[in-house]
Amino acid sequence: MTLRRRCGTVDLAASALVPRTAVSMQIAIVHYHLNRGGVARVIENHLRALAAIWHYPRPLDVALLFCGDKQGWPERLQEELPNVRLHECPLSGLAYDTPERPAPPAAQLADDIETALRRTGFSPGSTLLHVHNHNLGKNAALPLALRELAHRGLRLLLQIHDFAEDFRPANYAYLLQRLAPDSPDALPCLLYPQASHIHYAVLNGRDHAILSEAGVADEHLHALPNPVTVPGQLPAREPVRKRLAAVGLDPSRRFFVYPVRAIRRKNLGEAVLWAALLRDTAQVGNTLPPLNPVELPQYQQWRRLGLALKLPLLFELGQLQDVTFPEVIAAADAVLTTSVAEGFGMVFLETWLMGRPLVGRDLPEITAEFRDSGIQLNGLYDRLQIPLELIDVDRFRQDLLDAYNLAALEYGRELLGPDDLDAAMPRLVRDGCV
Repeated sequence: MTLRRRCGTVDLAASALVPRTAVSMQIAIVHYHLNRGGVARVIENHLRALAAIWHYPRPLDVALLFCGDKQGWPERLQEELPNVRLHECPLSGLAYDTPERPAPPAAQLADDIETALRRTGFSPGSTLLHVHNHNLGKNAALPLALRELAHRGLRLLLQIHDFAEDFRPANYAYLLQRLAPDSPDALPCLLYPQASHIHYAVLNGRDHAILSEAGVADEHLHALPNPVTVPGQLPAREPVRKRLAAVGLDPSRRFFVYPVRAIRRKNLGEAVLWAALLRDTAQVGNTLPPLNPVELPQYQQWRRLGLALKLPLLFELGQLQDVTFPEVIAAADAVLTTSVAEGFGMVFLETWLMGRPLVGRDLPEITAEFRDSGIQLNGLYDRLQIPLELIDVDRFRQDLLDAYNLAALEYGRELLGPDDLDAAMPRLVRDGCV
């Protein structure tokens, strides 16, 4: 994945940088939501890390700007962080765009963000806006609103967890349509502005290289790996397994849990395949369904398939009222991952801290740095071999060509024909398998 066009600069000729004041430092964290999931967990861990290093008499003020949704957010977090004063600022304009609820005008969202900060007592001269995944295409107003706030002189730290350019063609096409329909070359300048008071944070060396090669100045580009916390001792395994028997867990079988929200890139279908392969000896469980309505149809399709084939699958274990997430992990023999794309890859580290082995799909572009640091990930594979004799090869070729060209069309890339696929097939087929 590359950014094919250069990042841009923000013209500050019309506005001066807001001067720093003597007020204590203030941080405003911006994300679409605080629902249980990867970014929300990162934000929680950032807050805990700030609390651990803040040793001043006055509490650190942190504003949380989000759309108002916070399913699974730790409600007692403020009590656990007495030296950090949290200010929740719900803004409906930060919600995901939907056909029924399109993005607000960018200027209005910028005004709403600035108004929320002032109402909370935050001074623009002492505030850092720490924004997560502004570039992903979930809300088309946010990139332009942030540019407007930068014009007004607010300081920005833009943390990139994922890229629309990294095989999220629908997101990329949506951003192109909303932000630069007549000038595709302008889109990177709109998504990744540069100025003296705009800095970027990335999760790993791969993403650092991507933004550096795209033109982000090194002095404004920072490595900020996701904080991973030790969860503490897990509950006793057997009592939890007996309780989960009420929802279908067989205590006599091995249990593999896939502890993610089952959005498309988490590749739930491969977890379903695991259940089919292990149907006589094990069960496979997932913890959370998608919240995004766009993601729900495919998730429901896999659920229906599992039910139709009578596979040993358990779904939505993370939403059981009387079972906690640590208890679900405690009940498992191993943690499963089948994701095909990750920004950081928390599961590759957290699993070991939870005392469970990790099995499933490797993502070498993510795990290489972990392995270089001594993390052992011996239970992973980087290729799932399907014998060609088990599939309709002609249909597979056509489906592959259609999928590639659909993505290429949305990214504005050249389309491939049958001859191009013929040339690529030797790289896809290995030992009669694909």
